[in-house]
This record gives sequence, structure tokens and C-alpha cells, in this order.
Amino acid sequence: MILSNHAKKQLRERNISEELVRKALSVPDEIIPTNEGRKVIHFHIQENEKVYLLRIIAEQTGSDWLVITVYKTSKIDKYWRGEQNES
Repeated sequence: MILSNHAKKQLRERNISEELVRKALSVPDEIIPTNEGRKVIHFHIQENEKVYLLRIIAEQTGSDWLVITVYKTSKIDKYWRGEQNES
């Protein structure tokens, strides 16, 4: 996993651990391809008895991921598509 400078900043500001991002990339709940060649990786997390969707925007570079940005949202229904994972 390679983190862009923007992603590093977002992890700090949003209190998201690199370990959580690694876990999401290794066992994602959903991967959605974008028109720009990037992928949106979805991973469900639970904090304080509330479920969130971790959204990772990344590009696959060989066997590694270049993480562009990361954030969590409570608006799961807005983003979840129920698509099959395709690595």
C-alpha cells in the first residue's frame, strides 16, 4: 500500500489508522471501478455502536494500491451498490 500525501493528511485529520486501510484493501466488502481508472473500495466498520462505510479511492499499481483519499461515512445507502468484488 502506498499512501499519497493527501491520503496521509486525511488519515490524520479523520483519525483513521493505516492498519484499517490495509485491512479494507485486503478484504474489501465491495470494489467499484470508476471512469477514471480508479477504484472505490468499500469496507464496513463499527464505531461506538454505529456502522460506517469506509471509502477508499485508489489506483492499482501492479500488485500494490496507491491510495488517493480515505474517508468514512454514515450514508451507507447513498454509496453501497452491492456489486461483486473484482480485484
